[in-house]
Amino acid sequence: MITRTTCTLALSLALPLAAIAKEAPAIEAVYDPSGVQWHTSAAFASAELIVSGPGGFYWTRSFDKGESLVLDYATLTQSYLPNGYYSYEMVLSPRMNAADKKLADEARALGEDVDVFAAPKAGYVFGGFTVSDGIVVNRELAESTLKDQVILDDLIVDGSACIGQDCVNGESFGFDTIRLKENNLRIKFQDTSSTASFPTQDWQITINDSSNGGANKFSIDAISPVSNTPFTIEAGAPSHSLYVDDGGRLGVGTSTPVADFHAKSGNTPTLRLEQDGSSGFAAQTWDLAGNEANLFIRDATNGSRLPFRIRPSAPTDSIDIKDNGNVEFGADTAAKEIKVDSLDGAGNYGQLTFRRGNTDEWGFGNTDANFYVFNYESTHNHDALIINRATGNVTITHDLVVSGQCSEVDGPCAPDYVFEPGYELLSLGDLQNFVQENRHLPNVPSASEIHENGINTREFNFAMLEKIEELVLYTLEQQETINALNTRLSELEARTSE
Repeated sequence: MITRTTCTLALSLALPLAAIAKEAPAIEAVYDPSGVQWHTSAAFASAELIVSGPGGFYWTRSFDKGESLVLDYATLTQSYLPNGYYSYEMVLSPRMNAADKKLADEARALGEDVDVFAAPKAGYVFGGFTVSDGIVVNRELAESTLKDQVILDDLIVDGSACIGQDCVNGESFGFDTIRLKENNLRIKFQDTSSTASFPTQDWQITINDSSNGGANKFSIDAISPVSNTPFTIEAGAPSHSLYVDDGGRLGVGTSTPVADFHAKSGNTPTLRLEQDGSSGFAAQTWDLAGNEANLFIRDATNGSRLPFRIRPSAPTDSIDIKDNGNVEFGADTAAKEIKVDSLDGAGNYGQLTFRRGNTDEWGFGNTDANFYVFNYESTHNHDALIINRATGNVTITHDLVVSGQCSEVDGPCAPDYVFEPGYELLSLGDLQNFVQENRHLPNVPSASEIHENGINTREFNFAMLEKIEELVLYTLEQQETINALNTRLSELEARTSE
């Protein structure tokens, strides 16, 4: 093998299907003995070039408008390019003004997938080149100088036909009816319509690249006026890479599709959804894949995280989203916004749990008898709160502790004002009259009020404490009276004794 330190890359540019302001993207390729440079016009904000070649060669670079992108030995940090065929693809990102960007963001926020830009659309440039012994081979098709033969009638061949420069006298056809035989195989469909309202697109079936070391492939090319390659099959593609059965089902990797789209692979069949940034939105790649461990969605752009998984043998209706937006876990009869049912069918907890790490878990659950708030900690499980379904009784299995600081913005934290001088305490006679008339204590809600409005536990406890403190005052007042009576009794007893 001859080692070279320079090479010239002769590339053929295929312009994109989408017009850019009714013009193809302006791409300038400049060649010199050390390599090739690419430039984009000011109509684009940036461009990304991807080149792949023999032996796993892969090279990609991005550059902004007005910058040059160079592919040579200096940028590759190697003394030669491996022999073989290289293919490349260039994605041109449009340049948007602030108004276009705002429209794009608003459309994306609404979930719309439409063109909202007045700016140019994305452009694509693709092609290939061949390196042989460190240099690029650029072969052009030779034109035949033989005289054409014109047949002014229908042509019927009773037998097989061979077309091409390498057909020989006595060709052995076997079962072939038509054989194309030469080193550049092309079938071109040229539409000569001249009326503006008729389609005029030319097409071509291309068999293999025409350059030394080029790709072995079968492709369908659009030739003119649009130029691109919408369909390609490389040699070496496995059997049934693409298979459409008599029912219209599409098989990828299988000849027996059982669904409208059936993808089959020996290891994690995957559907990739890649937004490449060519429409002005940020690049993002998602994978939808499945294997023996799970069905998952992978965020390939951000560290291949797996934000969504479904494990094999998950029960029916593990997650059920109703047409009104209600969500149910374990059944399909959700009448509330979120409903959790037991998933094992054995009457065990229907659980909603919150886990921190692998050892500390809190949750809610229910059986036919009770509703639970439970806690699980590595070595034991206990129910912190139990509500009985039949009685409505609430059982707290441990101490109830209420903590926090009291704010006196809405009133005092405790009725200690009862002990302040000047507090107007009802006389026992007035209290007796109030109780006989109202059948409840002052400032305490009646039974009918509690039945209708329920209880504010803070206010109710505050009122109870107020009554207790007033009861203390009544008790102290009665004790003073008792002490006075005892003194008078002692004096009377002394007088009687005298």
